[in-house]
Amino acid sequence: MLAGALLDKGGVGQELYDLASTWVGRLPGGEGVATIVACTIFAAMSASSVATIATIGAFAFPALAKRKYDPAFSCGIVSAGGLLAPMIPPAGVLIIYAAITDESLGKLFLAGIFPGLLMAAAFATYAIVYCKVSKKYTPAPEISWNERWRSLKNGIWGLSVPIFIIGGLYSGVFTVNECAALAAIYTLIIILVRRKIKFRDTLTVLKACTLNTTMILVIIIGALIMGHLFIRLQVTQLAMQFVKDSSLSPMAILWGVLALMIVLGCFMEGVSLQMIVIPIAYPMIIAAGFNGIWFGILQGITTEIGFLTPPVGMNLFVVQGMTGFKMSQVVRGMTPFLIIMFVILLILFFFPQISLWLPNQMIQK
Repeated sequence: MLAGALLDKGGVGQELYDLASTWVGRLPGGEGVATIVACTIFAAMSASSVATIATIGAFAFPALAKRKYDPAFSCGIVSAGGLLAPMIPPAGVLIIYAAITDESLGKLFLAGIFPGLLMAAAFATYAIVYCKVSKKYTPAPEISWNERWRSLKNGIWGLSVPIFIIGGLYSGVFTVNECAALAAIYTLIIILVRRKIKFRDTLTVLKACTLNTTMILVIIIGALIMGHLFIRLQVTQLAMQFVKDSSLSPMAILWGVLALMIVLGCFMEGVSLQMIVIPIAYPMIIAAGFNGIWFGILQGITTEIGFLTPPVGMNLFVVQGMTGFKMSQVVRGMTPFLIIMFVILLILFFFPQISLWLPNQMIQK
């Protein structure tokens, strides 16, 4: 969170968007694709969906409006881009899941990389197809290679942070905590050396980050207390016994839990949803013989779907507040991406190795 806050304060969001726009802007729907690429990169620095939307959306919305993109599509592409932050490490929904279940956070982070990239690829593909068919945009002008290399030179510093984080985790050189600390130190050094902010400005960033981190830690403390309470009340044991005694198939139990999370996600904020459902559902899923890491990714996708579903879809309200568009436009633009999320959920269900291959490689090492 500190690394992401420092990069945001240092203007890296603008550099990342410019980098993405100069390299993919000539594609059909290029600004939409650039938005997804920029959100993907920034998601690898920030655990927050809202922070990703606020940072990248500040540059994406004016660029999309300049190229006369359909307002509903613009809202949808930025809303969907924000969904990448909860899945690509350091992923917020996976941090909460790890705190509740005691599953390995490092393995969960690795498990989220390919699903996150799959989401990004699906969103970008839809943007290309939609714009090519509808023609509701103005193509970007020709971009010279000099402009591309200049944007890469400016954006390489921000681009190096997720490479540093993911590379350190995958190689096993750093633990999750060590990687986070080194990423924050590395980020502080590069923005000070490049004179993006003055040293005294770091105190403002630290204050804001402390408030956000404290909020997350309080949530985690609440999750741990609830977990211990459920153990004392034997809720987990009763849930596991229910699975053993019921005539429901393991698949029925799994889909029942996911369906419940999708329905509740329409009315509850993501962290609250996890804290209520996961402590009860996790023992049932494990007792049914499913992999805890794999289920962590599936529950992450269902939680993310809640970010896009009214009446409490957080991403929708953030985008509506930034743009001033009618909520009906925001919902209309979001709907195709919501359908894509359901398709991705099915793909990850039927092909669990998409999420499990990378953590298994880590175990082999």
